[in-house]
Formats: sequence, C-alpha cells, structure tokens
Amino acid sequence: MRDILNLDDLELPVFPEKHKHLYHYLPGFLGCFALNMRDNVNWEELKQWKDNPKKEITKKMAIDFLPYIQQKYDIITTAPASTERNINYYCANELTIEIGKLTKIPFVQCFEQRKNKSYHGRFASLKQETPVLTKNGQKIKEMVILWIDDYINTGMTARNCFNVLKKNNNHIDGLVWVRH
Repeated sequence: MRDILNLDDLELPVFPEKHKHLYHYLPGFLGCFALNMRDNVNWEELKQWKDNPKKEITKKMAIDFLPYIQQKYDIITTAPASTERNINYYCANELTIEIGKLTKIPFVQCFEQRKNKSYHGRFASLKQETPVLTKNGQKIKEMVILWIDDYINTGMTARNCFNVLKKNNNHIDGLVWVRH
C-alpha cells in the first residue's frame, strides 16, 4: 500500500497502522502531499530553528522523515525562501539538504527566492505570487520529485510549487513536518 496519494487517486488514502499519524492535506489542494503530524511541538523552538537552523535539530527533524520515504526519487527540493530569509542558510533548504544526504537523493534548488513575500502566516500565503523556477529548476523535466517543507499553514505554497513543477511533466510527492 502506498503512503502518499497518487495523482490518479481522487480519494483519501488509507494509511497502514505504522503511518497513522500522516495526514493528507486534501483541503489545501489535490496532489501527492502528506503531513507528518507532530505531537507536542514546541512552537517557540520551531520559530527559533526557522530563524537559525542548528544542525543537530535539523538532523533530528530529517530523521523523522525517513520512514515515509520509500520510493525512488530523482531529486529532492523545497519551497522558495521568503524575501527576508537568508537563501544561503534557509531553514527549509537545510532540512531538505539533510534529508537528501541521509537518503542519497540529490538536492536541487528549483525555485528562486520570493520577491514580495516578506512576512508569514495564513494571509501572506494566500496572497503569494507563483514561484519562479531557477535555471536548474527549469531543467527538471519528467522526473520524480520529493518536495519537502518544515511547516504548512494554508497549503498555498505547496499547491503553487506543485503546479509549477507539474507543468514540466514531473511527478511530485511531498512531505511536510508539521502543520499549524
């Protein structure tokens, strides 16, 4: 049984008992995305990690994803960084790179840093522009992609990234560490 909804499926998947805490984000969009629902998240620590992604915390978070990565992927990528984030030390990049190291899936930065999203939250996500592919991202065609994010609010970033990558005939699966 697959752990992630396939594009051909139109109903919620039934997860095996060992993955009962995965949650498909169907209200956000129809795609191949699931959430790893975390209990007892310390939101203050998560915010601090987002501002300063320390390697030991990043590795622990990356290890949380490993049981759910059971397919072969050509590349692994993540959402574009917001305007105020340091692209060279962006938390979602750090997490995705670490997962790539642990799974031997090559990381590709598919999206350019956003130009007009300078704040976060539900309303910022609803007003965001369509993600722009980097030069490397434009070369990603007809591949199987694992898209990772640390946190999801409305699902708009995931939906927008999915739609952009799908235009190049890619198959995209996604995993998100936690939702608010």
